[in-house]
Amino acid sequence: MISEKLKQEALDFLKGVIAETDSEGKAIGYNSGYTKGYSIGLAEGQVNGFNSGYTKGYSNGISEGKPSGYESGYTNGYKEGYKDGKSQVEPTEPDVPEIEPITPPAEEYNSEKAIANLKALRVGSYVFAIMDKFGNAYATVDDWKNGGSKDVLGIAYCSSNRQMCMGINKVGPSVFGGDGNSFNSKVCTTTKQWPNSSTKETAAFDDYSGLSNTEGIIECCTDSLAEKCHNIVFANGKNGYMPSCGELRIFCKYFPEVDKLLEGVGGNKLKTQSGAQVMHSSTCKNKSYVWAVRYMKEGDAQPQSNLKTKNLSTRVFVEL
Repeated sequence: MISEKLKQEALDFLKGVIAETDSEGKAIGYNSGYTKGYSIGLAEGQVNGFNSGYTKGYSNGISEGKPSGYESGYTNGYKEGYKDGKSQVEPTEPDVPEIEPITPPAEEYNSEKAIANLKALRVGSYVFAIMDKFGNAYATVDDWKNGGSKDVLGIAYCSSNRQMCMGINKVGPSVFGGDGNSFNSKVCTTTKQWPNSSTKETAAFDDYSGLSNTEGIIECCTDSLAEKCHNIVFANGKNGYMPSCGELRIFCKYFPEVDKLLEGVGGNKLKTQSGAQVMHSSTCKNKSYVWAVRYMKEGDAQPQSNLKTKNLSTRVFVEL
């Protein structure tokens, strides 16, 4: 905002400009007004917009904050100064300096920002949200349509202690790969379907190491489903990974919520037909079996032991 003191100073000076122009019959009064006005504009931090001797132009310049405001203000001010001073000197086109527009830096994906945006949406125990390529999170399809980039990173999940992101398209159907192989220690391998308080062994249900699983499977097996997931590059520049049983189960457990978001952004829904659905996870059981996730109704996704040779689809996940 322009201070009242500064407005009064400008008006008082303009009276002097008109009188000076009238008495001399020349544009010299106007030119001095321009010089003074430029200084005032500079003081206000709006050099681009000062009116070069006329209040209306000055206001336009300040409000627009652009070279166009400066130019229109300068021209109008000159013409009014000429008319009020009854000068016989023909007004000439003002010499408007060229001002190089500032190009704002392109928005880029930032992992910390993405996670912070996702956490900010959670009001209960968890939230699913659409995540765009810049790390902006939207809890509804309408919110995304009104403000999100059309380049979608995926559907993200956030709880009090976990954040993850699933791509919008399925991968497969395909065999798991590595039938008869024992994978290295990067791959979570467990015979336990559910957690058991009497044993410390990790169960399929509580394996959330999909990224590590994917790396280990690729190291030990060629042309695997995990490798197909890894070869997908997401909008944030990161390679995908095959989700663990625990990661995949969360999305399958709440598939009606997830499918609503997937459908809104043009992705493949999790539940595409009637009856039970089954998808491969990256959590292994032994040389021949892996853990899949079976789901049919909301809240009831179950780890299920399946052969590595079974043709099943999966989803691809990406690090936030």
